[in-house]
Amino acid sequence: MNEELQQIFNCAPCSISYIDREMRIIRLNPRMEALVGLKSEEARGRHCYDCWGQYAGDGSRHGIERICDDCQVPATLLDGRQRSYEKRIGLKTFEISTNPVYAKNEIIGAMEVGLDITDRKTAEDKQAHDHEQLQRLTARLIEAEETERRHIARQLHDEIGQQLTVLGLNLHMLGQSGQPGQRQRIDDSLDLVASMTRQIRDIMADLRPPVLDDYGLRAALRWYGPLFTARTGIGVIVLASIPRLPANLEITLFRITQEALNNVLKHAQATEVEIYCSLENQLLALAIHDNGGGIQQISNNISSQEQTWGLLSMRERIESFGGRLIITPRPGGGTIIKVEVQI
Repeated sequence: MNEELQQIFNCAPCSISYIDREMRIIRLNPRMEALVGLKSEEARGRHCYDCWGQYAGDGSRHGIERICDDCQVPATLLDGRQRSYEKRIGLKTFEISTNPVYAKNEIIGAMEVGLDITDRKTAEDKQAHDHEQLQRLTARLIEAEETERRHIARQLHDEIGQQLTVLGLNLHMLGQSGQPGQRQRIDDSLDLVASMTRQIRDIMADLRPPVLDDYGLRAALRWYGPLFTARTGIGVIVLASIPRLPANLEITLFRITQEALNNVLKHAQATEVEIYCSLENQLLALAIHDNGGGIQQISNNISSQEQTWGLLSMRERIESFGGRLIITPRPGGGTIIKVEVQI
């Protein structure tokens, strides 16, 4: 090795070992020497798997039996392809690149280059841990929200609903026994009570629709579509062919649909929405198509904070199940909000 290459070899910021076709060590750079605790002169001529291999100290193994399980050198020596893999050495993690060395178009050895990625892996592990904690927290928040929704719906039914019922009965009795001049006011009051009762029932259904608990997401979507149309005048077509799903996932998908339809009502200026829900090869897909003004118009009509919170809510809900939220333009105009999650 000439002086210039020797200097590059010695100063490289990674661990390098040069191995011949028999997997005998030819040369180690200083970083590799420090890593394995051997000088290049001491290691030269010895098999790498006898010096620092996974089974180097295993007296029951002999020769090539001591080659590490994840070693890529034999394969690279055989076909000349570069390979890379991660390897734990002591307390450190290395990204190992195995490269063929040629002379006159023949493979004469391999160069293994190890880059210390311990800090990167530690950061990745921490990020993964933090993400997992965030998912668990999101799931608990969603569960707490649904518990509170059930509680409020039950209170509306058991307290306000019953009181309205009693109030209606009392007004009806007053109407039967009251003066003729009071009849009109009593009838107006009965109409008001009936209207309030319907509103309370609608609120209860939005808070926690019984059809979702009793019959699942498909039935809930088919129930909610006509209800949304009756309230808003926006036509809703529901095409869903799915079995029952885990209860928490059904609730999450239903809430995402509600949020998406609410956005359509407030910002899209659409006249029709199509909801598709299918399960194929364990991949559940829920898509809400509208024929409104499209993503750009929605962005112009909605504040950045409102846009962020609405999308963030939907995204966090589905990501807590390992799924993803995709928003794309609809061909011909409009927007598609799609959710995918592996079951």
